[in-house]
Amino acid sequence: MTLTRHVVSVSRAAGADLSSHQYKILMVEDDGQVNINTSVATACFGILLNKPSAANQAARVAINGSIVKCLANSAINERDAIIGTAGGFATATTADGNFIVGFALTAAAGTGELFELEVNPQIFGTAP
Repeated sequence: MTLTRHVVSVSRAAGADLSSHQYKILMVEDDGQVNINTSVATACFGILLNKPSAANQAARVAINGSIVKCLANSAINERDAIIGTAGGFATATTADGNFIVGFALTAAAGTGELFELEVNPQIFGTAP
């Protein structure tokens, strides 16, 4: 069973209707609002915890240090580095330079399956 075990969260204005994107990966837009992250070239902010149904509604976002549920776009193994893909779903990466949202703590068999994620946004594979 996938659990939300620890949450550090903030609220930001949603940039659109995000009601169908709970447990997906978010980014911060130039105007400060949050929206789904669909690109490895865009910094990840966190995971959407609620379902704001219109722009400017409060989006509750799990940020760095959280251990929360996340929705997979493909098979994910425990300890995989996780990026955002089409629709804000999560998938694994091994490519240096990708913006990741964190690391999988449990596995997912495929699309639409929940897994546990340690939220730890960073650029994957870069030396400090």
